Amino acid sequence: NPAVLTAVTETKIVPETKPEIPIPEKTNPKTLQYTVSTHGSLQLILNRFLYYLKNTKIDRTRQWRCVDYLTKTKCPAFVITRDNMVLQRIQAHKHPFHDKKILKKMMSKN
Repeated sequence: NPAVLTAVTETKIVPETKPEIPIPEKTNPKTLQYTVSTHGSLQLILNRFLYYLKNTKIDRTRQWRCVDYLTKTKCPAFVITRDNMVLQRIQAHKHPFHDKKILKKMMSKN
């Protein structure tokens, strides 16, 4: 059916470009998970996405950038945390979830 095919094509073409509204949110520390990159750097796993630690400020806030920022995707998403609480989520991701990358990390730990 051409109408169905057109709808699917349009859904794939239209990226989610709205940035998330930066709202402070209390996050259960158990939901913040950490891992280590292949180069030994700390990474954050949050909502099925991976972030690398960009910097830690003197007030203990940490800025985490999407790992796909360093790829041709240049994903602009980043997160700010302090004491295992998410303070801000800024920008939407420009790519699918990192499920495969996360699963690969979990499988390599066994």
